Amino acid sequence: MTTNDELLLQEIKGVPDELDQDNLISLSQASRHTKDYGVQLTKKILNDKKLRRAERFAALYTILVRFRHLKRWDEFAEYVRNYSNISKDQPAWAVLVTEAQFNTATSMNDYKEALKLGQRALKKFNSGGANLLCAEIALEIASNELNPSPENVSKAENYLDAAIEMLELGSDKNPLPPRILATLGRLNALNGDFEIALSMMQKAMSLESPDAENFYIRINEYTNFQGEIRSRKLLSEFSRNTDKAVVDLRSSRLGLMETMALLIAAVTLLITAVQISSNFNALDAAGLISFTGGIIILTFFSFSLGIRTASDIRPAPRMILLIIIALMLLSVGGVILIVPNVSSLMNLVQ
Repeated sequence: MTTNDELLLQEIKGVPDELDQDNLISLSQASRHTKDYGVQLTKKILNDKKLRRAERFAALYTILVRFRHLKRWDEFAEYVRNYSNISKDQPAWAVLVTEAQFNTATSMNDYKEALKLGQRALKKFNSGGANLLCAEIALEIASNELNPSPENVSKAENYLDAAIEMLELGSDKNPLPPRILATLGRLNALNGDFEIALSMMQKAMSLESPDAENFYIRINEYTNFQGEIRSRKLLSEFSRNTDKAVVDLRSSRLGLMETMALLIAAVTLLITAVQISSNFNALDAAGLISFTGGIIILTFFSFSLGIRTASDIRPAPRMILLIIIALMLLSVGGVILIVPNVSSLMNLVQ
């Protein structure tokens, strides 16, 4: 038996009757430092019915850690089913059952059901591992949405923050492990921080030990996550450019329509002015032309407002100038037409 095997055996033999989060973390760390997670030793302990149930559960947990890291979910679920008789009195058992059900649900893309199971497990065993599991489930839900909802992203963030806090990670003494770095990277991508996300994923890859049994599985997983992040980045850039193109196209179309309307207004005013000049004396013609010009400009202004949406309407200097000109023309026209006829109107009233 190697030194690392002996350390793992000591961890298993020393567990209390009811394992807490710290016990599970110590078992996980000890098993990862042994060859093949100490699987031969732990299987022997698991099947020794003379030992305490807590020791057998500790051995079962280390076996499940290995299956988790190697993505061997069928065997994970099989062991959970077969050894429930020695585990049901352990608070952490609800989380392991949930994890087995989660992998079944995720294989069927039923992430919402998986999250319900995770939330149920948290009520029984509120641990860093359980929160991390819920964070990953919520992250899967958000990642499978074309436009991730803020609610699902927020859930993933909250669970992950809780996991980091409960596991006391993020300090110089306990830096973030690769799995959590990768999860943080995916969250940053959902929030649009693609460069930070890619940097975190690269760091997660660099921290994985090439000697670990699950090294290539993890690297492949992180590579897939990198592809997911780059795809989201390209989609975001395409969406942003498409929105800009639509705005530019709409602006050009509105500009063309306004130019045509202005041209029509100018031609209308010219024709009207010719007709008025030929039928009225110079003073009356000037008044009528001014008044008509003001009405035509206001009509053009109303048309311009009518073809725009609420978001397009802005107090542009050109529009303000047109309103001022229209009001001036209406005023000048009114003065020219009314003032010379004031005495006649007064006599008519009297």
